[in-house]
Amino acid sequence: MACKADVVIEWMSPIPIPTSNNPGFAAILKPSLPLHGPSHMRHLSVPKKETAYWREELSRLGFLEKSHGIHDLNQFRGIPLNDKCPSDFSTKYEIIHLEPIVSGPKKWIERLPRELYLLHKDDWPSSFDQIGEIIVIKLSDSIANQAETIGQALLEHFPSIRLVCEDKGVKGDYRVRDLNVIASRNSNLSFDTIVRENGKMMQLDPSSVYYSPRLATERQKLSKLVKKLSKRLGKKIAICDPYAGIGPNLVNAYDKMYVNQILANDLNPQATPYLTLNLPEFSEIYCTDARDLATTLSKKYDIIFVNLPHDSISHLSELSPYLAYSQETMIVGWALSDTGVNDLITQINDQFSQDDIIDLRIDEIKSYSPSQSIYSFIIHLYLSP
Repeated sequence: MACKADVVIEWMSPIPIPTSNNPGFAAILKPSLPLHGPSHMRHLSVPKKETAYWREELSRLGFLEKSHGIHDLNQFRGIPLNDKCPSDFSTKYEIIHLEPIVSGPKKWIERLPRELYLLHKDDWPSSFDQIGEIIVIKLSDSIANQAETIGQALLEHFPSIRLVCEDKGVKGDYRVRDLNVIASRNSNLSFDTIVRENGKMMQLDPSSVYYSPRLATERQKLSKLVKKLSKRLGKKIAICDPYAGIGPNLVNAYDKMYVNQILANDLNPQATPYLTLNLPEFSEIYCTDARDLATTLSKKYDIIFVNLPHDSISHLSELSPYLAYSQETMIVGWALSDTGVNDLITQINDQFSQDDIIDLRIDEIKSYSPSQSIYSFIIHLYLSP
């Protein structure tokens, strides 16, 4: 027997989208299609460009099955519908029946054997660093003997990860990470990887050069600082990092519209080839003590970056020779302190007692240890010759 429609709803998107992709539809009542076996469920097949829109709209209507994944159907995507979606619901797009994609565990620790998880439930790491295709994770002594199991669980949970390493602290004169491989994909044990940070790419080996992804949000702000100073000075500016590592500060700060000189220095000779790869060709790259280099330079710089948290403040006065005279210059850095903002202000003022500090801003970023926090500081200076 034919099914008569009780209602027809003409619906249009509340947000502007291209006419060619307009997902407006008429919701009409009609007999539901038969299920093709008990393991199949209804999916709305939509053009892949409209996937995000339709997922949001079906969620708003209460019709999205959130516990199942979305099918890749080449130029289309199959979005799962739940039992609340009427059997006589339709759009201008086809409803098809597919085997549901069952979502996996939400957290990597859920991939551990349950008995093992419960045995050490208070010991599992709550965080780790992802450096390109590499996960670096610290393990307490109580679970160190489960390193291989932990590594495999992380590989299963993060398909883009190639290598999982235990962070055993720092080593050597250059204080680089002491990494122990606990799991690998396809037996590729190379530490060389590419990091994507704030839309920029950098190459590195975290076992031979220092890099931390934890200040990526802070580094995102550098390009705005460069742009503002360039406009105030009315010229393209010169930027410098005496403790550059692989160059994340300079990479994030560089914009060819506002920067025409770059100096990068790091005492670790392993950093030099990565600085060469990561920075523009015109950059000057050195491998020496930053304080010695400052006294030999003929060029002067408008901004210097100082990321040497344990020693940043004590080095400031010895780094001032990098800066240009008789104009506004800027020092941007990060420092550890267990005494707070007021003490940092006093220390910085003492470092530049003979110079004019135009402006000083210090912000607490996060806790570093129970007794210390890491702070960012921005100093606007006017140095006299």
